Amino acid sequence: MPAKKDLPADPMAERFILGTILLDGPRYADVTGAITLDAFFVTKHQLIWQRMTELAERSETINYATVASELTDKKDLNTVSLEYLLSLTDGMPVISDANLKSYVGRVVEKYRKRKAIAVAERILVQANAPDYTADEISLNGQAMLADQVGGFGSSQIESVREFVENYPGGVNALLNPQSYDKGIATGFTELDEWTSGMHASEIFLIGARPASGKTAMASNIAKRVALENKAVAFFSLELTKTMLLGRMFTEHAYVSYSRFRSGGLTDDERRRLREAMGEVMDLPLYIDDTMGLRVSDMRVKLNKIARERTVELIVCDYAQLIKAPRGVRFNTENDRITAVCEELKVLCKETKVPLLLLSQLNRDSEKSRGDNIPKLSQARGGGAFEEICYVGGCLHRAYQRKPTREELRDQCDLIIDKNRSGRAGTIELKWTGWALRFSNPDPAYSAPAS
Repeated sequence: MPAKKDLPADPMAERFILGTILLDGPRYADVTGAITLDAFFVTKHQLIWQRMTELAERSETINYATVASELTDKKDLNTVSLEYLLSLTDGMPVISDANLKSYVGRVVEKYRKRKAIAVAERILVQANAPDYTADEISLNGQAMLADQVGGFGSSQIESVREFVENYPGGVNALLNPQSYDKGIATGFTELDEWTSGMHASEIFLIGARPASGKTAMASNIAKRVALENKAVAFFSLELTKTMLLGRMFTEHAYVSYSRFRSGGLTDDERRRLREAMGEVMDLPLYIDDTMGLRVSDMRVKLNKIARERTVELIVCDYAQLIKAPRGVRFNTENDRITAVCEELKVLCKETKVPLLLLSQLNRDSEKSRGDNIPKLSQARGGGAFEEICYVGGCLHRAYQRKPTREELRDQCDLIIDKNRSGRAGTIELKWTGWALRFSNPDPAYSAPAS
């Protein structure tokens, strides 16, 4: 690590920020959303900022007298003298919003460079350690850069008037319905009507017990989106690429997956399968089957895809297999999954891409309770999934519980428990098990009496 005096920093910009607030205390609120304690490089400046923050948290006035009093009470005067505090406004330029914003930007830029240097040092330590492979070091480095350097806060609280007046393109753009996200269609008519599609930064959750078809649902939607020439990133934490693509090829060719696996396809089916494979190969569909993936790893891989084209849908199968954040230990499985869910929510917000997230359900849905209708609250790992999803539902195939009811074989319900953009309830789908395909129900179909 370079000596501290050699690290990137702009002490004069730090002085200007602190001096501005000492002269005009309310300007603290203009700065606090874009800067943190660690962004200040000079120790004296960190102490002064910390005392200003404590005053703000108590809703007290920030000025020379109050900050000096705080420094005295906390016995900081050995580090920050009153003379130094008074000197912060010496030679200051005229205070303006533009000046303040410029100096904050300079301080943040230096801070981000210092963080990048810290990441480089950690990569160097790993490179000299025998426990890490070259691929692991590269992936860890990218993840650390994404976690530590990107996404530094810059949002500010503002009035409605300020937001409208600063909106890109002006008022006309804000009121133009064409400028809003139309959502990505799933291909299921009723589901798209209820939700208006999958929208940027939203999590679309589908839960189910094993063998209920949730992977088939995800691959069906992913392929349909890719057929619209929209890039899809599919993180398959359970199935290998070979298994997932085999299912996708046979579904697209509309041939039996089990007979494909056993080598029992006819000549015509093999021809259709080859044609389907060629069509799927040309789709903007990116698949990663790394086991034990972390959210930070996903971010790195999404950035890699972004070099070629914009990702418009992220799919993850399934949530409980995502590893916890690096360097953090959790007392319970619920705590781990809650942390993963929080990271997924941040990922969606940062990338502005919808996430189709699959989840296992616990065994409560199999207990002898009525018709064993699954609920979103049964997602394995606690209620974090209910909190983060914008739309959430569960797959329910009654035939699994009532195998003597042959009329139920091709029926599946998608039970929407949560929908922030519309109604909740049950959506009827058609399930073709031998082809691993979900589709809209036949027009003449009506649900049989239970």
